[in-house]
Order: sequence, then structure tokens, then C-alpha cells
Amino acid sequence: MKSPSLIRIALVVIILGAAGCSMGAPKLNPNTPPQAPSGAGTPPEAVDAAGQAEFRTALDKARLDSLQWPNFSEVSTHVREFYQKDGYALAWTRGGKPTEQAVQLIGILDDAAKKGLDSKDYDGERWAGRLNELAGAAKPEQSTLVNFDLALTVSGLRYASDLHLGKVDPHTLHTDFEPERNEYDLCDFLLKHVAPAVSVSDTFAKIETPYAGYQRTLAGLQKYEDLEKQEKFEPLPTVAKAVSPGQPYAAVPQLVERLKFLGDLPATAAAGPDAHLYQGDVVAGVKHFQSRHGLDAQGKLGAERATERPGDPTEADAGALALAAAQFRHAAHRGEHSGVRPAGL
Repeated sequence: MKSPSLIRIALVVIILGAAGCSMGAPKLNPNTPPQAPSGAGTPPEAVDAAGQAEFRTALDKARLDSLQWPNFSEVSTHVREFYQKDGYALAWTRGGKPTEQAVQLIGILDDAAKKGLDSKDYDGERWAGRLNELAGAAKPEQSTLVNFDLALTVSGLRYASDLHLGKVDPHTLHTDFEPERNEYDLCDFLLKHVAPAVSVSDTFAKIETPYAGYQRTLAGLQKYEDLEKQEKFEPLPTVAKAVSPGQPYAAVPQLVERLKFLGDLPATAAAGPDAHLYQGDVVAGVKHFQSRHGLDAQGKLGAERATERPGDPTEADAGALALAAAQFRHAAHRGEHSGVRPAGL
């Protein structure tokens, strides 16, 4: 089973500011192994009887232990079809090295957060090690190549289905995958369109949700991802009793800087004559923060719930946008004209 990342995202949105899943992912080793000639012009490489048996064993079990989520039963039908159509050959390597398409696809999986998805669902943290293993071997073992191939096929299928449909019941994948009015199914998309693609990213773009709002959501998500990388988060001190406008609050200077960073106060804003009195523009900034997060915008700094104070919202905001992207995908899949709006943003 894949990680229920959308459930985690929803929880992040609900608690707004508590710790949650990271939307980022470790980047690939810059010393990526040199790739073979493009898979577009060369046929898949055959494996011997032992290699074919290894493929069939994994397909029969619908399990690959080297995956982040080893059980791939949700896409097993498509994985089996993928390899049956090519005679259980290696789709993603030539001469023991990854094809250009494989390297491009791995980069896309590693950057899944840009689409509001969790790279862990597609083995994002594990690809650097696999690529380095291939690079370090003059002639990789056939078993290593079979494992690499299966892992990339499973991850690619998972990503394609999540990007196009959102995370839905896996029983709908085969009949409902309609990137261009049933022109091809999930397996054929990966085998006939991605594996030989000149640009893998352009190929995946064709199956994304067409709504302009979806693209704006992704742009906003990227903005919050950038903010999350920039910020050095230091929690604001808790208070024993809610602080109302006009009352003392020792952390007003820190609060001002955080509100400016988040865009709830202009860059020129200042704490005021008394740097430890909660008043004026600072109150307006907190109300703005509370309003756009769907909170009661009275300007009070909450004592019991940290969500009433500007804490660590960039991850939660990114989570809300990721959830909105998923809602766009579901709406498009149902053929609806979507009015999705990220809550509180």
C-alpha cells in the first residue's frame, strides 16, 4: 500500500502549524551516472531465463522489497502488462546504464512535491543510491538491473495515476485513465509515450488537469516551497493567557518579522513606539494571518491553540495547496468545472 500522504496533508491543514510531513525531498547526487543512448531509438534489452523468472516472481507476488512501499498490488495489472508487451525486457537501461528517459523520470519523481505529491510514494529518497550503484559497476548484475527496472516502472505508474487522477481507488485506474479520450491506458502511457520520450516532463504535462486554477495552485505551491527553504523557524513563545490588542507581549519584534516574512505585514512595518506592546499594525497583520487561515480574526494571540498565533504556517499552507491540487485532479476526472479554492489562502 502506498503511504496515505493525502491524509497526512489534510491533518496538516487542520492543525495549521503543527509539525507534519515534509513536502521536500533529498536531491539526487549531482554525480548522476552517465546515461546510455536514448531509449527512443533502441529496443529494450532482453534478459535470460533467470531474469525473466525474476520478473515473473515479483509480478506474481505484486511485491518488490526494495521499494519504499513494497506491495504494488494497486498497479500490478499494469506492471504485468508493461513487461508482457516487451517480452520481459529491460525498459530503462541500455548496456547496464540508465537511459536518458530513466534519468528524466527519476528527476520528476524526486521533484513530486512540485505537483503537491509526496516523493516518498515514488521512492524519491532511494533513486540516488540506485543510480550510484549502476554507475559504480562496470557491468551490473542482471538481478540489479531487473530490480532497477521494476522499481522505476512501478514508481512511474504510481506517479502517472496520482498526477492524472489523484489518489483514488486503484480498481478505477484501468477503465478510467483517459488522458486523451481513451487514446491509451496507464500501461501504454508509460511504455509507448514516456519510455521513448524526448522530453519526459512534456509528456507528463499532457495528462495533468487542464484547469487554469490548477496551474495557479501549483505556482502558489512552489512559492511556499521556496519560503519554507528560506525560513529559519523559531517558535513564538507560548502565553499562559490569550493576549488581546493593547496588551503587553514580549515577542512583538519576532512576531513582526514573522508576519513580514509571510506577507501579512508590509516589509516597512515596525513594532511601534513600545516594542513590547501588542498594538497597531501588528494586530492588523495577525488578523490578516488569522483570516486567510479560516480562523476567528479577532487579533487575539491564543494561549491554548498555537494555531491562533503565526507559528509555522508555511508547511501547512503548502499542504493546503497540495490538497487543492488533488481536488482539482478529482474534479477534472469527474468532468466537473472546478471551483476549488485552497481553504484559508
